[in-house]
Amino acid sequence: MKEEALFDAMDCVRDSWQQEALMSVGKRDAKPVPLRRVLRTALLAAALVCLLIAGVSAHNSLITMPEQAEAAAVRELEDWKARGLLAEDFDTTLEVFNVSEKRTAYAPPYFFRRIWYARYTISAQNARGDYVNLALDTRRGRIMWLAVEAAAEEGDAVLWRRPMLDGSGEYLFYDNFEDIFPRELTVGDYCARLADYWGFSGYALAPTVDAVYGLDDAPPEEGTLLCDLPPKDRQDNAYLTIYFDGDQENVPMYIQVTRFPDRVCLMVGDIHMVG
Repeated sequence: MKEEALFDAMDCVRDSWQQEALMSVGKRDAKPVPLRRVLRTALLAAALVCLLIAGVSAHNSLITMPEQAEAAAVRELEDWKARGLLAEDFDTTLEVFNVSEKRTAYAPPYFFRRIWYARYTISAQNARGDYVNLALDTRRGRIMWLAVEAAAEEGDAVLWRRPMLDGSGEYLFYDNFEDIFPRELTVGDYCARLADYWGFSGYALAPTVDAVYGLDDAPPEEGTLLCDLPPKDRQDNAYLTIYFDGDQENVPMYIQVTRFPDRVCLMVGDIHMVG
């Protein structure tokens, strides 16, 4: 893509700046960087920024306004339903509470892409009462992170109960994951469908290691049902770590399936609940 080539050029400029900075600091008697080189680098950067703005502005799918983000959110949720990533009857009629534009706070090796293309985050509730939070990549309008919480309804079976700390009642835990995604979905099916949605050629399940939360978990079998990931007798915030083939930034993605009192939750994308 045109803007990808421009980003690669900007990466080269960044590397040049870093190299010159390293050469010019640390020693008082270091030779100063020639003014001609500094001007050349600055002019190149300015020219590339102008080209970048023109290239990005011409990109038809760029999201620039909250209204576009809301429309894109509904469109992408419908796409997730069509791909079997969400339940067929999942309600995508959203009452939006908040729409905000955010840029990533960190800068990986390909950081020009991350800084230039902000994200729109949306918090909403559908007509059924499910809470939906998501983040959209403004370049393609794709969902990069999604969290859905579905409350249990009358008639849903209680898996287990836990007394409240103040003794005033009980917390009830349910298994109503079919309100979010098809119960027959396996881990392998879900990862393959995510890879197709994000435009990757494949995926690899990786161990989940998190020293802060004491996690050192081997990946599950690909044939494991997604709804069987959380234990059925206790609350567990463990999550899956996945890498996708063809991801230039090699960013780990996560799948987390969790039970809370009176509701269940699915979280998918480049953020997980406990880290």
